[in-house]
Amino acid sequence: MANKRNLKKDVNFLTDEFFSDSFALMVMYGDESDKKIVEVMQNVADARNKLIETIQNQAGKGERLNKEERSKKKNERRKELKGKLNDDFKVFIKALEEGYEVLGSLSGD
Repeated sequence: MANKRNLKKDVNFLTDEFFSDSFALMVMYGDESDKKIVEVMQNVADARNKLIETIQNQAGKGERLNKEERSKKKNERRKELKGKLNDDFKVFIKALEEGYEVLGSLSGD
């Protein structure tokens, strides 16, 4: 699995690119589409925040356990985190795709 820093960088890059495209569209097309664009941007931001929170805050991290329990719990936490990251990443990508569909429909593409 990639490290936390690179995961967060990639998520932030994708979000920043989407926001840049959204702001450019807002400037080009004016007030009639601003409300839809802001709504889509909020959905993407919410999905991004949830994914970043999952990356940063691992459940059960830092518990004091003996060696055998620690090894067993570590493997369980890894599987749980991987599943949660996959689910949250799918939600994030879906939000981006839906956002770009809305931006495309507003721009006439």
